[in-house]
Amino acid sequence: MKGRPLYLTLTSGTTARLNTYRRLFGSLQVLYCKFLLVAGKAVRDLLCKTPSLQRHVVFSYKTTYTYSPAGIPISQVTDVPLKTNYQEWARVTLTTPPCARDISTDQEIIYIHLLFALRDRYLYSIDAVFASTVYYAFVLLEQRWMELVEDIRLGKVNPTLNIEKHVRHALNEELEPMPERATELANEFYKGFDAIVLRIWPHCHVINAATAGSLAMFTRSLRSKYCRYIPVFSPVFASTEVCLGVNLWPLDEVPNFCLTPSCSFHEFIPEANADEDQPKTLFSDQVKVGQTYEVVATSLNPLYRYRTGDLVTIRRFYEQAPVFEYRTRKGALFNIRGEKVTDVILTTAIKNCSKKHWNDKMIIDFVCCDSHLVDNLGAEYATTGTLPCYYVFLNSLME
Repeated sequence: MKGRPLYLTLTSGTTARLNTYRRLFGSLQVLYCKFLLVAGKAVRDLLCKTPSLQRHVVFSYKTTYTYSPAGIPISQVTDVPLKTNYQEWARVTLTTPPCARDISTDQEIIYIHLLFALRDRYLYSIDAVFASTVYYAFVLLEQRWMELVEDIRLGKVNPTLNIEKHVRHALNEELEPMPERATELANEFYKGFDAIVLRIWPHCHVINAATAGSLAMFTRSLRSKYCRYIPVFSPVFASTEVCLGVNLWPLDEVPNFCLTPSCSFHEFIPEANADEDQPKTLFSDQVKVGQTYEVVATSLNPLYRYRTGDLVTIRRFYEQAPVFEYRTRKGALFNIRGEKVTDVILTTAIKNCSKKHWNDKMIIDFVCCDSHLVDNLGAEYATTGTLPCYYVFLNSLME
């Protein structure tokens, strides 16, 4: 695929150093046409039998760019618009007007997304890159619903928000007083926030956000409270480097993804050989159900035999394509008192601890890090021969 790159996209850097990859218009169209549209069709076929002109809310943050010496924008892949006519597309399909993308603070931009979404009783879907973003948006709604209702009643943006003057003016131009909708919303909020999505948006069909891996905790929190009776759907499995699979089963609780061989060429390294420098690989027709592999991809970006570091378990085949479940990142290990464990093992251990010792409280989120308290316990270890272990949990439990 030839041409000047439209963007240079940054990796997250969670398990390795930051890298940049070029993005051409054609590769963006592959992502949109062969992944997002396919996943969207699966939702419509199953949950909404007729074409819909309803709008979506997308919880996103301000797009920030740096530039290469050649003047090419550099950003996270989630900040790259998939359409060249983004402004026109957003105005037709999204509840939030395009001018909101210039809001520089995270809490304010989520507030504005909520404000415009709440005005639309016929919302089709709630979208975000990660389930955690959706969860914290609803936490903000629960905290500030009175202000949002008043903004809808008056048709003006909250004057206390930290928003630039020209952006505030543009947002106010998009608003008009909606006292009846404000009263309807207030009546529902006074009842509490269980299953709030379908109570304030009765025509909403789906929550679209990544739910795999460590995001599963946020997904459970959404399903147990705010988003009861509505699917929380992880449409694609993709990263900055490569797009691997599309989810064709919106109602499945655990997301499974169908490998998409038309977008990139895939090879698989058995988990037992994943630590080798030059392991032998298998093709997609050679993998076995129930086995775990590291994925190797050759893509349009271009990447040649790129080891993604993603470990996936093959669950079944759809036609001739493997269907996989994401497991974890290779090399993403926590050091728990000298014991190397994966995030899957640690998450399972904390969930089991909650069930056994904390009256089955729901874990919303947690952070794992080394404790410097251990450095001060040398005297106790010298005396008793034992080294106590400390765990500290902050703001992690939900009634």
